[in-house]
Amino acid sequence: MLDLNIKKMLEGNKVAGIRQVSRGIRKGAISLVLIADDTDAEIKRQLLQLASANNVPIITCESRTELGAEINIEKPCSAVGFLRNQ
Repeated sequence: MLDLNIKKMLEGNKVAGIRQVSRGIRKGAISLVLIADDTDAEIKRQLLQLASANNVPIITCESRTELGAEINIEKPCSAVGFLRNQ
């Protein structure tokens, strides 16, 4: 289960999925990434590298199923990116 502070963040503006999160990081729009620990190793490596290169912190959670449930979608989700306040 995710920390209460993260749960509060989940109510804010976010994007879900590897492509959307990667695109947001490249545009400088993402302030924090949650990634599921059971994401494909190569995809996870690439996202970690992209986030690190752009100084975006990453928090891991246990599973894609858990992450999907936490953001109220009915299917597994590999990554969630929180949008910067504008």
